[in-house]
Amino acid sequence: MASLGRAGRLALATISNRAELFLVEAQEERQRVLQVLLLASILIIASILALVVVTFAIVVIFWEHRVATLAVLSLLYAGGALAVFLQLRRQLHGWQAFSGTIDELQKDREWLKDTL
Repeated sequence: MASLGRAGRLALATISNRAELFLVEAQEERQRVLQVLLLASILIIASILALVVVTFAIVVIFWEHRVATLAVLSLLYAGGALAVFLQLRRQLHGWQAFSGTIDELQKDREWLKDTL
């Protein structure tokens, strides 16, 4: 009976430990997501403003060839947008949330399989 009690306390302590780890990682992920969203928003606003001003200045400089100038700038902007999209997709592909919790649960599963 004492052995069963110890196993129950051990299981309860393990579950409690894993729940605490999950909560800590959830808070870290929330802060990380909010920081990324804030920085991305600032980057988008600043980039749009810069592109508008630069485009306007270049078109004024090359006023005689304004259609060709706008076409070239559009291609450059589309290429830049594609490069950023590919980088963002690469970043999000490797993003694994709660990796510490998942690793610990896998270790627990292996330990239980070996023990039982």
